Amino acid sequence: MPWFTFISALWLACVYNLPFWSRVIQARGVTSVSDAAFVLSVFVIVVLALNSFLTLLVFRGLARPVVIFLIFVSAVVAGFMVQFGIVVDKSMMQNVMETDWNEAHNLITIRLLAIVGCFGLLPAIITSRVRLRPRPALEELTGKLTVLLSSLAAIALLFFAFSAEYSSLLRTHRELRFMLTPVNAIHATATYLRQKYHRPAVFQQIGLDAHRKVKSATGQKPVVLVLVIGETARAGNFSLNGYDRPTNPLLSRHSVINFSRVNACGTSTAVSLPCMFSDLGEDAQGGSKAQNREGLLDVLARAGFDVIWWDNNSGCKGVCGRAEFRNLASSDAPDLCSGGECLDEILLQGLEQRVSKLKTDSVIVLHQKGSHGPAYFRRYPARFEAFTEACKSVDLSTCTPETIRNAYDNSILYTDFVLSRIIEILAQNTTSVDSQMLYLSDHGESLGEKGLYLHGIPKIIAPSVQFEVPMIAWFSEGFAHTRRLDLSCVRDEAGNQYSHDNLFHSVLGLLDVQTSVYNARLDIFAACRNNDTVSVNGPRRS
Repeated sequence: MPWFTFISALWLACVYNLPFWSRVIQARGVTSVSDAAFVLSVFVIVVLALNSFLTLLVFRGLARPVVIFLIFVSAVVAGFMVQFGIVVDKSMMQNVMETDWNEAHNLITIRLLAIVGCFGLLPAIITSRVRLRPRPALEELTGKLTVLLSSLAAIALLFFAFSAEYSSLLRTHRELRFMLTPVNAIHATATYLRQKYHRPAVFQQIGLDAHRKVKSATGQKPVVLVLVIGETARAGNFSLNGYDRPTNPLLSRHSVINFSRVNACGTSTAVSLPCMFSDLGEDAQGGSKAQNREGLLDVLARAGFDVIWWDNNSGCKGVCGRAEFRNLASSDAPDLCSGGECLDEILLQGLEQRVSKLKTDSVIVLHQKGSHGPAYFRRYPARFEAFTEACKSVDLSTCTPETIRNAYDNSILYTDFVLSRIIEILAQNTTSVDSQMLYLSDHGESLGEKGLYLHGIPKIIAPSVQFEVPMIAWFSEGFAHTRRLDLSCVRDEAGNQYSHDNLFHSVLGLLDVQTSVYNARLDIFAACRNNDTVSVNGPRRS
């Protein structure tokens, strides 16, 4: 049994951790004998640690099933890490657990299946045929203790011998803890499940005192806010932010206000979306606690707004659980939908009719499919393929960086069209409603820079393109007038640093909702409302 666990540990360490070893060598460099000795010590520690882990797990009849399971998990994780340059933490595991098939199947490529087949299925078959000699219980226990104690002693000795090097490596390269397979997957899964199933029993209500400052007078036009939640749009690819390609030709013709410095709560929808609608904010783990707590939409409903959520994505991650919900992603519209997915124009169907017939103040949330990868080419119709040649594969490693960027930019161009159409619909109905559109993306995206693709890297180590997001506002004249909103002031403020934390309080302020959970310092528009009497001095969280 000891030889079986050791060989298994050696296999796990060598075969499924190429990204880990590549990062270790890159971080340390191997230009001298001392460098090579340190990297060798890391390898020995990893093998001994994995061997100790297996020694604790493996007992008699469980030896082969446990190792086979770890081989399969490691092959899948290593395949994704090699293909997309990702790392595995709690939020990445949350994405895996909470995604739907329409998103997940785009990630399953021939290359991934080949990796799992060669390095998962074949080793599993070989492992299943290994004969293990059972040992008496006392002999097995003694052997386990010997392995564990000797491994711990060797690990401690190596840490002591290279203490300065380990201190520097672990402090400056925190991503390494998310790259060691299969430890990363096991730890991420355990953390996710512990958080998911150990919530407080009592659901928390907030904003019980929410009310309108000034109730709408009889005959006054109703107010509508169309809040568009973007998907995977990064600020750097919006020409409104200075990008060198014309990805916003239509929005640039409208009187939109572009917020050029906005950071997302996280780098994935599962993290960012709950955080965006929470009063707690990123620092207070608003995203992780939001599912057991009311959010922005609940407060708005309590203040008297009709709240509607139309979804062309994989759901609202719990933030719209008490709102009127329509799932448009599976609509039967042949010109816009195929293969279980719909283009974002599906969100426009019925919007004009809904807006033109509004009788009560409303908030309509439109959740886009946006630029969700890796199938960027499926996020826009053929007529929007302005940047060619575009990558037409879900295996991004088979495409050149230029073709990937072309496909992604085409999806941004299509988002520009959808947002422009929303503005046009609102503008056509200004005689019957006072309206505003606010667009904000959930997170950004990596397009191959530094070998990284997609998103979901832990924010503490993520590149800026994964959390710098676009934010755009448009106001009808009637809305700005009734809210006494100085749009020139808003334009002046638009260059400040903001984040998802500002959304909750800014929407409440724009819609004249008073409540104890409102924080004027986080309201982007507070300083530009002439009728606002709340002090707005102090820093704004970014």
